[in-house]
Amino acid sequence: MKPPPAVAIVPASSIWLRAESKIPRDATNEERVVGVGAQTAKALLDSPDFIRLGLMLALERRPEEPRARTMFIQVRNQAYRQLTENFRQLMPGLTDTEVRQLAIYAMAGADGLFIAKEISGDAVDLLALFEMHGRAIYDIAQRLIEGKP
Repeated sequence: MKPPPAVAIVPASSIWLRAESKIPRDATNEERVVGVGAQTAKALLDSPDFIRLGLMLALERRPEEPRARTMFIQVRNQAYRQLTENFRQLMPGLTDTEVRQLAIYAMAGADGLFIAKEISGDAVDLLALFEMHGRAIYDIAQRLIEGKP
């Protein structure tokens, strides 16, 4: 018997939010962005119920919000705040609007990669794709800083 969604989300959320703490402090900014992507992929592979249940609950529209949905949204908001803080620190040339847009883009891309893995299984190398995603995010940030479209 599966645990209720709230029970599955609580322990997994802490794994997801700690992904950044595993990156060496002496890494370059690009290595840090790519490393967070790799650690996020590992966290999702180790505990897929968090995002699987969370995304399903987030997409549901019920008159009363289930506790698990509220918890997922809170964790997601915390991850968004951490991501924007990291982007401001690692890429200080970005405007506030660019930081917010890049964080939303990063999280949406992560959601999509997870869904692709869920649909296609082992045909999707989630670690490699998250590394690519991290590099793309860093490259986009550099282009924004340089004023390139």
